Order: sequence, then structure tokens, then C-alpha cells
Amino acid sequence: MTKFCKAAFAIDMNGVRSAKDLWRVELNVLKAMLRLCRVVMVRLFKELGAGYEGTSVTGDVEYRLVDNRPKTLHGLFGTVTYERAYYAGGTGNGWAVG
Repeated sequence: MTKFCKAAFAIDMNGVRSAKDLWRVELNVLKAMLRLCRVVMVRLFKELGAGYEGTSVTGDVEYRLVDNRPKTLHGLFGTVTYERAYYAGGTGNGWAVG
């Protein structure tokens, strides 16, 4: 059972005797949901991969793989750090694949 499920099942509504108690329960549920969504986003970015297209990509100019560079996305559920393949062309201009 996940930490989220354990937290959800551990909520004892019989102990809620005031609006303040209810607020605390709702806040704990919200925090658990945010943690769960953050984990989902991290896994989604890992599944998408780094955008690796091979050691070189040819378009109007030939681009060669330089390395994988970390990127950080600041979203609704917090920050997600992931890696993207970074390619550079013979002209010195680089780009990250889609």
C-alpha cells in the first residue's frame, strides 16, 4: 500500500469536532495529493525520455550530440528536474530535440 493510501485510510473523521479539525484533515489530504501528483509528473518525464535522436541529426545543418543537460520545470505540483539531449551544429548554434 502506498504512503498516500495509508494516509487516506488513517483519517479518522470521528476525531473531527470543529472546523479547525476539519481544516487540518483537508490540509493533510491536499498535501498528500500534491506529493502524489509530483511523483506522477516525475515518472511521466522519465517515460518521455531525453529526446535522444542518435549521435547526429541531419537537417539543413548536421548536429552532433553534446550531452544530456538537466532542465527544471516549475509547475503546479512543484519542480520537476529532467534531462534533455543537447545537440550542437557546426555553426555553434545548439538545440534540444523536441
